[in-house]
Amino acid sequence: MLRHISLQALALVAGAATASAGVLIVGTYTGTKTPKGRTVEFRIQDGRGKISSQPGQFIYYDHAKRTAYIVDTDKGTSFEMNEARAKQMGAQLADAQRMMEAKLKEMPPDQRAMVEKMMKEQGGGLPPPGGRRPLKFAKTGSGKVGAWPCDRYAASGDSRTVEVCTAEAPALGISVGDVAVFEGFLDLSEKMAGEVGASGGMGSASERGFSGLPLERTESRDGKVTDRFTIETIAQETMAAADLQVPSGLKTVVPPGPPPRR
Repeated sequence: MLRHISLQALALVAGAATASAGVLIVGTYTGTKTPKGRTVEFRIQDGRGKISSQPGQFIYYDHAKRTAYIVDTDKGTSFEMNEARAKQMGAQLADAQRMMEAKLKEMPPDQRAMVEKMMKEQGGGLPPPGGRRPLKFAKTGSGKVGAWPCDRYAASGDSRTVEVCTAEAPALGISVGDVAVFEGFLDLSEKMAGEVGASGGMGSASERGFSGLPLERTESRDGKVTDRFTIETIAQETMAAADLQVPSGLKTVVPPGPPPRR
């Protein structure tokens, strides 16, 4: 992150001394395009979150504003993603998806089949006509992820199967408020995905059909796992307030098209 260490060291120490306890959630994501896995870190404290998975790239989340800030410190840029803009992006993705469907219909059958096969192999694939419908999850039993017992839920539809194993916040030693921040970020991500990733076990508990924190989420197509996210560790960690704020001096990136309504 962009900061003058010599000037901010004392401020960081002072901030840590007054901040309330936070939580660090570390997980591993593996997918068709990331077969070797990628570590993802969620830092949550005082209604704010910071997500990192690649050097120089961070997502800061302000739960009170329901807004994420996508930061690239190497490029020195920040992109604001609020709910209105997330819905707008989701609608744009849906429009692009429909255009792709129209193009595929114009292709010869053998060429269309080849393109659809390539998309499935890459973990994609077109949703059914009219977009995806929310998956309905049903409890399938109990399980364990790491040291944590959890409840298993599963849902199928649109040529995919999504399985999750969840545990309630008290059993994990974290506050309900911290889980709310985690869920709020997932809900914003779901809105941004729009029809393409509708209700795949993300978002708020009322929308996804099960309660608790998903310790593991697996998505499969045609019996083949395409995406898996597993939480490895959950630990208490007190962070300086400055570490959860978007760094100053970044250039704000404005997306093309009309501004989202607030």
